[in-house]
Formats: sequence, structure tokens, C-alpha cells
Amino acid sequence: MCFLIKLVKFTKNYISVLFIFLVIKICILCLVAIGIRGTLPRYRIDQITQYN
Repeated sequence: MCFLIKLVKFTKNYISVLFIFLVIKICILCLVAIGIRGTLPRYRIDQITQYN
């Protein structure tokens, strides 16, 4: 939180802060998507091998 407050005081521009938050959100969503795509195929392969 301290970092975000300093960031807001440093930029003093609401639009740029919103843009930074958008970029951070997109990065987090991309990481989550990569994580899900990385684990789901493994999970499906594990299920198939268990049934066989």
C-alpha cells in the first residue's frame, strides 16, 4: 500500500495511475491464464492415465 501511495504522489496524474493499474491487472490475468493452461492439460493427462 505504501508503494501505491508513493506512486500516486509521484505521478500526480489520475489517468496515468489508472493506466498503471490496468497494465498490472492485465499482467496478473495473463499469468493466471498461463498457469491454468499449464496445469489443465497435465490434469487431463493424469485423468486419462488413471482411467486406462
